[in-house]
Amino acid sequence: LYVYKHIKYDLRIQGYTKAGDYYLITAYDHNHSLNSRVYIYDRTGKCIGYIELQNKYDENAHVGGVAYDEENNIVFITGEDGVVLFIWTFS
Repeated sequence: LYVYKHIKYDLRIQGYTKAGDYYLITAYDHNHSLNSRVYIYDRTGKCIGYIELQNKYDENAHVGGVAYDEENNIVFITGEDGVVLFIWTFS
């Protein structure tokens, strides 16, 4: 995957997982001025987009790791302290 040309600003990659036919990469802004993001790549390594994350506890949601439950199609994203911040159904 050619990740770095798509991840701009001062974002730090934190997690990586395969979710079905896609690859998910989480990143947070080291300067805490932008929302964290989940970048979505297809099988060919093409970045097809990203999702900006924000939660009510941390305005810019410093994300950590990402995991995918393929049996239930659920994505889990942790924060900097290892607590799950985001859960969503992925399809």
